[in-house]
Amino acid sequence: MIERTYMGIDGRRDHSFRIPRPDLSSKIGTPNACTECHLDKTAAWAAGELETRFPDSRHRGPHYGEIFASARKQTNGIGEDLLAIANQDSYPAIVRATALDLLTRNADPVLAERAGVFLNDTDPLVRSAAVSTQRNAPYETAAQNILRALEDPAKAVRISAARQLLNLPRGQSSVFASDAARSATREWQQSLAAKSDFPETHMSLGGTALAMRNPRAAISAFEEVTALDPQLAEAWVFLVRIHLAQQDLAAAEFALQKALILNPENEDLLALKNQYFQ
Repeated sequence: MIERTYMGIDGRRDHSFRIPRPDLSSKIGTPNACTECHLDKTAAWAAGELETRFPDSRHRGPHYGEIFASARKQTNGIGEDLLAIANQDSYPAIVRATALDLLTRNADPVLAERAGVFLNDTDPLVRSAAVSTQRNAPYETAAQNILRALEDPAKAVRISAARQLLNLPRGQSSVFASDAARSATREWQQSLAAKSDFPETHMSLGGTALAMRNPRAAISAFEEVTALDPQLAEAWVFLVRIHLAQQDLAAAEFALQKALILNPENEDLLALKNQYFQ
């Protein structure tokens, strides 16, 4: 059970007993139990030892981790492989859902439309991830699938569908007027309210307000983020840009000055200063 230190505080083991794959460690940097114990050895050494001791092992074949690593690097043409992993029932739901999540970043409209089939999966984790893929699907398909997901028996899936409503044109879809949309949106709002002491929650609220074209609400949300976590520079950037879009240069400059006092070396904030306030 490989241990990793989380948040710089404590070591945690994931309580899984995986077959060591030091060959994957050499390729994509994943941990393996061999070199967690033999700290003076390399992954290549461990891979060689396993090859020598178990030359006919069936456990050294292709691994979904290699596909995931490529997808995270935005490798083109990886969508079909991700779809194949999601379609592999022998994999745990978390693996299949991860494949769909990565597919969202790599899918063209055709692949996204094909991913809609996973909205019928037996596992809510997979269905929830499938909802996210629909942001890249053709409009009619996306609207139909999101509407169906808004009535899913699992709350997590309904909330995921409520979030995806933001990617639909509000004036062109009757989905927004449905009882299911209103109900799922309330559930999403309630879930956010339960985490209101986290700055990430207000980042989400700010992004939602922007998607709804409500700059006043967005400013309020991002100001709350900067109050909770002044070092979260991304929120300051949003604040400055919203004020600029509102043509309120004084407010934009004031927010940027405060941001730079707290984050004097942040490249994004410095870029804003050089672009607008030199």
